[in-house]
Amino acid sequence: VSTQSTGRVHHSESSSPNFVLEGVQSEGNDSVTLDLVEPQNSEVVLDKSHSYIGDRGGDSLNISPEQAASCTKLSLRRNYIRNADTLLAAISPVSLTWLCLSANALTAVPECVGKMVNLRHLYLCNNKISVIENVDGCKHLETLELRHNQISKVDDGCLASLNKLKTLTLSSNNISTFSPNVFPTSLTFLGLYGNQIADFNLLLSVVQRLSELKTVYMGANMCFGGLPLRSSFNITVEYQPASAGGEAKRQKCEVMRYSFSDILRIVKERQPSLVSIDGNDV
Repeated sequence: VSTQSTGRVHHSESSSPNFVLEGVQSEGNDSVTLDLVEPQNSEVVLDKSHSYIGDRGGDSLNISPEQAASCTKLSLRRNYIRNADTLLAAISPVSLTWLCLSANALTAVPECVGKMVNLRHLYLCNNKISVIENVDGCKHLETLELRHNQISKVDDGCLASLNKLKTLTLSSNNISTFSPNVFPTSLTFLGLYGNQIADFNLLLSVVQRLSELKTVYMGANMCFGGLPLRSSFNITVEYQPASAGGEAKRQKCEVMRYSFSDILRIVKERQPSLVSIDGNDV
């Protein structure tokens, strides 16, 4: 596969093996923006997006053995894939550093992902995945996108080995609760927008623990009445203030009506490293 190119191009719906799709977060409107970035000379990029793979029995990547052995970045976005393990069996798990399986029909994270020891970016948005699993072996993972799936909980330990993870998006799932300690402290971007989280203090505990966090999306959860964090809203939340040392006071939570700016202030106080909350500069 040729990896030479002359510069940036706009993405067309046809596949182009000369360019790699890069994901750009856009949590506020729950959309996915994909940008085309020129690959490095050492990269072998395969774009099999919109290729009807998995439709009407079509389950082959139609690539050469040389491509399968040397592929570093692979996009299978917007196909009809239900089981990616069979498709990816021919791909060298050691070579891949970037994999996009977004907008398919996956019900689970493929088992083969756990063998991709050099994988750095994994995109699994817009599927039917219910459990975060099979990522333990991806110790170099920096990006994990799981927006618009059917995840209801984040199990303790499921992200424990991902100590290089920078970006985690779990927006638009069915998550209601989790341990504040479940998220790697290396995170700089966390998306929890549009879930079923009813405890504002739980969100604050997560934010407070993640000392490297720069951007968080948390609006449209049950603790905000399902409303996004916008300047036109006043929101009734149950909130437990923190002491001067940052520890939550052992007292009854306050149920009060807060303005949009109050919510931003409270979150920022818990984590001064934040520069953006739900797309709002702080």
